[in-house]
Amino acid sequence: MLWMAIVLGGLVFAGFFTLLNRNVLRPIQRIHAEVRARQEGASFRREPFRPDEIGALAQVIRSSYDALAASHKELEVLSQALDSTSNEVYVIDARDLSVLRANPQAAVNLGYSQEELLGMTVPDVAYEILDPDIGAMLTEQLAATGEISYQYQHRRKDGSEYPFEFKATLVKSHDQDTLIVLGNDVTDRINQEVALRRSEERMQLALRGSHDGLFEYYIDSGALYISELVRTWLETEQEQVALGDFLELVHSEDRELVRRALNDSVTSGVEFHVEFRIVGRDGGHRWLQARGQLSESRSGQRLSGFASDVTRRKVAESLLQGSVARLGAVLDHVAEGIVTLDVDGVVCTVNPAVLNMLQVTKNDFAGRPLTDYLEGLPGLETAGEFDWQRMDDGQVRECRVRCPNGVRFAAEIAVREMDIVADERFTVVLRDVEERKLHESELRAAMEEAQAATRAKGEFLATMSHEIRTPMNGVLGMTQLLLDMDLSREQRETAEIIFSSGESLLTLINDILDYSKIEAGRLQLESIPFNLSAAIREVMELLASSARRKSLDLYVDYPGDAPVGFVGDVGRLRQILLNLVGNAIKFTDQGHVVVSVSVNQGNRIRVMVRDTGIGIPSEAQEKLFDSFTQADASTTRKFGGTGLGLAISKQLVDLMGGQIG
Repeated sequence: MLWMAIVLGGLVFAGFFTLLNRNVLRPIQRIHAEVRARQEGASFRREPFRPDEIGALAQVIRSSYDALAASHKELEVLSQALDSTSNEVYVIDARDLSVLRANPQAAVNLGYSQEELLGMTVPDVAYEILDPDIGAMLTEQLAATGEISYQYQHRRKDGSEYPFEFKATLVKSHDQDTLIVLGNDVTDRINQEVALRRSEERMQLALRGSHDGLFEYYIDSGALYISELVRTWLETEQEQVALGDFLELVHSEDRELVRRALNDSVTSGVEFHVEFRIVGRDGGHRWLQARGQLSESRSGQRLSGFASDVTRRKVAESLLQGSVARLGAVLDHVAEGIVTLDVDGVVCTVNPAVLNMLQVTKNDFAGRPLTDYLEGLPGLETAGEFDWQRMDDGQVRECRVRCPNGVRFAAEIAVREMDIVADERFTVVLRDVEERKLHESELRAAMEEAQAATRAKGEFLATMSHEIRTPMNGVLGMTQLLLDMDLSREQRETAEIIFSSGESLLTLINDILDYSKIEAGRLQLESIPFNLSAAIREVMELLASSARRKSLDLYVDYPGDAPVGFVGDVGRLRQILLNLVGNAIKFTDQGHVVVSVSVNQGNRIRVMVRDTGIGIPSEAQEKLFDSFTQADASTTRKFGGTGLGLAISKQLVDLMGGQIG
């Protein structure tokens, strides 16, 4: 209303000045002009005064003086009101937008004094006015309505800004058009709006994250307002539904339950909490949980709260109940005894297997400490309570169970602490292993007999191998001497066959001796420094003559940056290489044999023997290192051999901590 009073004052002043100019000032000016003309001796044309000008002059002056005094008093009241208001008030020259007057609140908000504001222009504190589009929009609005309503940024003296919302009214007079501007710093309001908007956004975000819906039920009107999510569940687009229409969607078996919960909340003020089913259009149902509280509002009593879809939980509960029933049936029929104990180790529940083991009834067993029936567990002999929690370490322990009838049997026991809020604290599993212990004892005795027989076999083979190797060396030595003599062609061929057969027999005897030593655990490995590169080349030199007889090339691929110094049993390493490279030469008719060395991850040395021979079928590779086994039994007739070489090589590599394959 303040701006209307300002406008009214401006109009009173405008009318007063018009009346004064027409009826007072113009006659006085004419009289003053005639007096001056007479004094200067100039001629003049006298025009008669109109009756209303002469006769009403004194009355006009008197009434004008009274009106002027009244207007002055009104202006003083208006000036005091403008100076004391919390709004910013400006009087602006409509031509150049200069400030003609500003109230104290405007000076305080802008940081200028009232004197500094006089003469400043609106763009000095509102730079947005200089924008052509904004200026044109405000000019068009003023021309159409005589008023302007807008909000822009006010710039303070220190350069800071604040949002300024104002309304300006154009006041026209005979000599000057002015704009009366009334506005406010709306920072607090904008902050409140932002905070409210953020609060609403957070609430909506929380609702979406929690998958909850909102409802409000007004008791007096019976109107039920539901949020978008609840409308989705109810398969309706109406934000407001009647209570009766809502109850029609509730499952018939749950409808009375909802009515009763609603009535209890309205009549006694208790919390509204109910779970019920909603029937969909397809006949399926959805479980909802509703929680709310009664409160007073302007529209009367209101029940408001949250609704949640608990269908999954209900389905899970149903499945859990079925699982519990099935689990109970399983536990009743398992062979292991299952006992639950409280924190003091007292029996809470048992399954039938425990009762059968101990030959007791459930009433006799329940309520007693389980330690009354156990023997041989560490800590049982110590005075005080048994520490069942210490038993929960994932281990299966052996103990003895003492039955009330005096029978004792071996058992295994495992304990697990349950992380649930219930009387049962520990689950104990008991297994009767008396019969298994008897079988283990019998098996142990049989194994000891078998091991003794194996050792005897190994010792026999070792002894026999030594006994056979001694005369065999004599045969080979004499045959070598015979070959050095001057023999006929037929005699030499016979002697060479004897020597070759002797070497094969000696190799077989050595393999049997090594195999028997390994089986008996009597093979000892040396640990001495050696040069791997030199050992490989020595093996290749030993087999060079065999390769030349078959026109095969032998190669060694040993990288220059690979290590050569190692500690181990170089003799057994040569034996392994001789076996592998010898087999490669034996089964290769043309081409070459390559021994390559490489360094794997972890600085482990890899020695690979490759050849261009007949190869090994994939189905035979799995049994390649079995004793007395060859990839193809027919190769025995063609190439000879017992099948022990690779088996011995594998066992030697295993003893050295390596791998072969």
